[in-house]
Amino acid sequence: MRLFGTTALVIAMLLAAEVSLACRGGTFETATLLNVLPADVASEQIVARVEIVEPLTPLVASWKVTNLIRVRVVEAIKGVRQGQTFKVDTGGTDCDQVFPRDFRTLLKTLHNRRPYIAGRFVADRSGKAVFRGAWYMAPTSGDYIRGPRQYGPRH
Repeated sequence: MRLFGTTALVIAMLLAAEVSLACRGGTFETATLLNVLPADVASEQIVARVEIVEPLTPLVASWKVTNLIRVRVVEAIKGVRQGQTFKVDTGGTDCDQVFPRDFRTLLKTLHNRRPYIAGRFVADRSGKAVFRGAWYMAPTSGDYIRGPRQYGPRH
């Protein structure tokens, strides 16, 4: 009987851990590629309209989606120049924007979309510059609001 109780406890702990890793709902989800330019971008280092050049290998190579992409600037608004390419890290949590790793699937998903970005360059684990910008959509107004995790975590 004691073994059954221990097994049940372990299963309950694993289920609780799994639930805690999941995003708690739409109000917690962030976006890095934005449909419209947020009103509050004056303090951002980088503001631009971009196109995705390629998906990059995520932190865990076995994942079917990636939080790492390379983009090209198609409209430079602040801090970058037109045609510049760089790596974007969308965060990599359950609440952050992710993309298919297969480039053809990615292109079908985006339908030639050219989203805005607003954020800054931070250092990744290897010390190289990577773009980070995380925005929440306000549930009542639909406006983008800068997220508290705007420039972390560093991958």
